[in-house]
Amino acid sequence: MEINNKVLEFMPGNETVYKAVDMIMSEDPQDQLTFPEEFLNSLTPTGLPPYELKLKIGCIIMLLRNLALSKGLCNGTRLIITKLQQNIIQAKSIDGTETFLIPRIPLIPSQTNIPFKFKRMQFPIRLAFSMTINKSKGQTFEKICLVLNDPVFSHGQLTLCWLIKSTIF
Repeated sequence: MEINNKVLEFMPGNETVYKAVDMIMSEDPQDQLTFPEEFLNSLTPTGLPPYELKLKIGCIIMLLRNLALSKGLCNGTRLIITKLQQNIIQAKSIDGTETFLIPRIPLIPSQTNIPFKFKRMQFPIRLAFSMTINKSKGQTFEKICLVLNDPVFSHGQLTLCWLIKSTIF
């Protein structure tokens, strides 16, 4: 996430910030008092976009949910933003052949270690200048940079393959 934000800073153009709407999914009014909206805004469970989504035209994003499988809009798809509007984001495929409209949708985290359920109304995307090894599997890149600040392999696990185009297996 730190790398994504740093790259976004260096991109030309105006930054647009989309704030989510977070709410507790409980019928108990005490939960509303125990977990205020400001606390919910500070959470970013796995698979959810951040409360404040900062974007610019031209930035690379990744879908976090299946939107239209028949059109190839599924979890992990990378797109390039072409237009930012208040309630819709226009993006094109990485190869530039198709344009898509991405709406805000309600998102409920499936696996969390928090003792309540909540819903976030936000665009189902996040910046994708950098991504985890798991999210990059099966995708093709012309250039990649590996950031290995922490040890990620045990002894003997790392094998390098040289390819003309880098495909993450």
